[in-house]
Amino acid sequence: MSQKFSQKKMGLQTWEELFLEEEKRFVLKEASPDKVSKYVLVATGVSSQFLVDQLRHKCQVGTITTGSIENVQLSVTHRYGGAIQMEILIRVLSFTKAKYLIGIGCCGALQDTIKIGDIIIPTEAVRGESTTRYYYSEEILALPDRDVLNALVQSTKEFGIEPNVGKVYTTGSLLHETEEMIKKWNKERLLAVECESSVLFLLSKYCNLKSGMILCVSDHPFLKQSHAFDKTLNRTWETEQNNAARIALQSIKYLKP
Repeated sequence: MSQKFSQKKMGLQTWEELFLEEEKRFVLKEASPDKVSKYVLVATGVSSQFLVDQLRHKCQVGTITTGSIENVQLSVTHRYGGAIQMEILIRVLSFTKAKYLIGIGCCGALQDTIKIGDIIIPTEAVRGESTTRYYYSEEILALPDRDVLNALVQSTKEFGIEPNVGKVYTTGSLLHETEEMIKKWNKERLLAVECESSVLFLLSKYCNLKSGMILCVSDHPFLKQSHAFDKTLNRTWETEQNNAARIALQSIKYLKP
């Protein structure tokens, strides 16, 4: 691109538009946006390999893998935990055919009735991060799409699992969850703390996508437990995160084509 053309292009576009073009190249590489499916599953904090392995007739669309299961085309990707990474993905998906976005993530339980390996489906994410404040004022609630929420709940029950359904807290800090915060969240009856749900819900709303989240409990700040500290708990965690992926896949059948 010549300097003259580049300057002309920059003069016609806002900085946000220019930066979005750069992120499209990062996420999609040289692939066509049309190769992203209507249904997108994103693994956050858990491995996406199990999901990718389920796909047939796969093709790579930059950092996204598109394939099919039982004649339904869907796309799978992975984002490392955090608000900005989720923001980038969702803003780029707005340039594709994506309509439904389902997150599969991990979380830390905040109630003593919940244990490692349990499934949590958020009905709301308290906005503890700062990314969504650039898009919506603080009084706007971060809510999943009702159809996606119901599909996840129904699919979970089909697997013989009774999900924990309720509010979670989306934090902007990974390593500074103080005892005072944990006790406060527990008293407020929040089910878990995690890093992406409020961004997933509100950025999807901003980009006209329908989204929901399924979480698998990987640790327990309230009880000071972690799958990383115990081999038995780790085996449970590895099994149940794959079950969360299966549930997400199953939920697609309840969503409108």
